[in-house]
Amino acid sequence: MIISIDRIFSDVRQQSGVSMIGGLFSPVRFNQAIELVNLQLFDDYRKRYEQSLQMSDEIREFIERKGTNKAAFISMSEYNKHIVKGSLPDDYAYYISAGYMFTTKDDCDESTSQEFRQYEMLQHVDFEARISSQLLYPTITDPIACIEGDSLLVSPNGIDVSSLTYFRLPITPVWGYTIVNTVAVYDPATSVDFEWPDILASEIVNRLSRLLSVANQNEFGIQTSVIQKPS
Repeated sequence: MIISIDRIFSDVRQQSGVSMIGGLFSPVRFNQAIELVNLQLFDDYRKRYEQSLQMSDEIREFIERKGTNKAAFISMSEYNKHIVKGSLPDDYAYYISAGYMFTTKDDCDESTSQEFRQYEMLQHVDFEARISSQLLYPTITDPIACIEGDSLLVSPNGIDVSSLTYFRLPITPVWGYTIVNTVAVYDPATSVDFEWPDILASEIVNRLSRLLSVANQNEFGIQTSVIQKPS
């Protein structure tokens, strides 16, 4: 069950009222704060997943897989004689794993079989070093990959499609409103709820309350940050 943005707004106002100047904050500042908290929460739970390698319910919603029955493979095209290249999804945030289906055929058998080959994911400098090495050059059965900008690079050449499992960015929540008699009134038609499960509602409220209580005493407000694709 997703968390209603208006419920969060009401709970934050109630919890933060005493410590805030006048007990009020503007809708603009609130939307700045929820964007920041949403990304911080995502980053925290992603790191917990990577450290423990356990699939927690909190982060499960943000794991996507290309190359399943529900999502098409990533098409790969020749980049140069050593590398094939495919575009990352628009909502890509962090890499988990990737690979392709390798087709084999015995010499004396007409039938073929397929097996999944996971890429050895490397930093860009190590990827370049491997394709420049005669001894460590990748093979079609032991391919390598790296992320460059908004693309997945794979070596050697000859792979048509790739699977990809990754963390997507959460949708940015928005408390939409209209002005009625100089007062901001909640507008569900222009609002976007949190994607997080209901169990995290209190944590979101606590984070927002702390952030807005401090920011409300700072004439410069708060600065938001954006998670960018690694290059």
